[in-house]
Amino acid sequence: MNANPRSPFRPVASPGFAGFLACVAAITALDPGPAQGQTTHRTAMSAGVVQASPIRSQESPLTLHGAARQAVETHPSVSAARHGVDGASASIREARASRLPFLSLDGSVTRFEEQMVVAPLHGFDPTAPPAFDLTLVRGGLLLSQVLVDGGARRSRVRVAEAATGEAEAALASSEMTLLARVAEAFLQTRTLREVLDAHGSRIRALTEERDRVSRFLDQGRAARVELLRAEAALSQARADEHSSAARLEVSERELARLIGIDVGAVTDRPLANVSVRGTGLPEPAMESAEELPTTTPEVERARERVRGAEAALAAARATWFPEIRAGGAYNKFGSGEGSFTGEWQAALQISYPLFTGGGRGASVERASAGLRRAREELRLAELRYGFEVDQFRAAVVEADARTEALSAAVSQFEEVARMEALVLDAGAGVQRDLLEAEAALFGARAALAESRHAAVAARINLARARGILTLAWLDENVESEP
Repeated sequence: MNANPRSPFRPVASPGFAGFLACVAAITALDPGPAQGQTTHRTAMSAGVVQASPIRSQESPLTLHGAARQAVETHPSVSAARHGVDGASASIREARASRLPFLSLDGSVTRFEEQMVVAPLHGFDPTAPPAFDLTLVRGGLLLSQVLVDGGARRSRVRVAEAATGEAEAALASSEMTLLARVAEAFLQTRTLREVLDAHGSRIRALTEERDRVSRFLDQGRAARVELLRAEAALSQARADEHSSAARLEVSERELARLIGIDVGAVTDRPLANVSVRGTGLPEPAMESAEELPTTTPEVERARERVRGAEAALAAARATWFPEIRAGGAYNKFGSGEGSFTGEWQAALQISYPLFTGGGRGASVERASAGLRRAREELRLAELRYGFEVDQFRAAVVEADARTEALSAAVSQFEEVARMEALVLDAGAGVQRDLLEAEAALFGARAALAESRHAAVAARINLARARGILTLAWLDENVESEP
């Protein structure tokens, strides 16, 4: 019966003759000496390097680059940021339109209870009385242009441009954050699959040990405590497998949500291996906070907010200057009977509020406070940038060193487990030592898988912190192949 290799409820059975031969080959390759002839079923426990691969669909593996591109195309966080850029760009055109003349066409039809003058009256001539009618028809073409406004229009355009720059930085930030989240979910899923495969190898090996002790116990050649110890280790391994399977399910669901596909398409599909291409991301020197190149989207957003706040303050101050406006119009007046009279008008208007109840002063004060706040937020963004760069740079160094140390530890624990198995076969060992060696070997292998992927994730997060994480950066620095 073929059981789901990822299910924590799958039956635990012997790996079979083929798996046994593979395990024997792995151990004999470590030591081709006389110990080869002493290899028994227990060597399957020390040959955890031979991990059973889960049975998945024959579909081509999902790569990190493919998942990242699909996420950028479909995830709502990036789509919302794109719409924000579109709206901000439209606000620039709206603000610039105020620099152009205003031209409007209007008309009206008014019905009066009593007779009303329906033509312009510029004087009184008894011989030519004005036209009266119950209906007044009026149409007009109005042209208006602000000549002087103290720089208010220019400041509003600058505010809109700063808002657009902030929206573009927010889009870049959303894309970088999403790419980092996709990478973390992808790497986490791969790590947990490897850990779950290691659980399967460990459980099969412990099952063989329990069966061996059970046979020896029936023959009177083993104590019952050895069987209890083997069953306890097997139960613990199964409990750990349940935990890993649950974590894997959560990780796969998160990855599916990020890239916008059904979770079954992730569960049944293999994931390509991920590694750093070449030397990976060159590590920056230990610059001081003042020397760090602060070009990240978050810092740019803060800078654009400062620019916008400066422009808003200039717009508020412009209200203290008079506004001069030029205008012209052509109007036609007529009665309901259809007789019309037209005339043109031209005007130069100056406007200056003398008393606003303190409104103008409060507006300037509010804009000034907004500018001070924006500048402090920029300082905070620059400090946060320096902290994140240091944090992920240290994470890269730690992950690399940990991977190197764990690789050596896995090799050493493999040899310890192999030797413990041989000593126990020879009747000179203790079962507890073998089980402890196997547990240590499994823990080292799981930690190594996590550390390798953590090294890649740390570099990706460092690229995000420095503001250079893009799809092109992933193509250049990260390799994701079956």
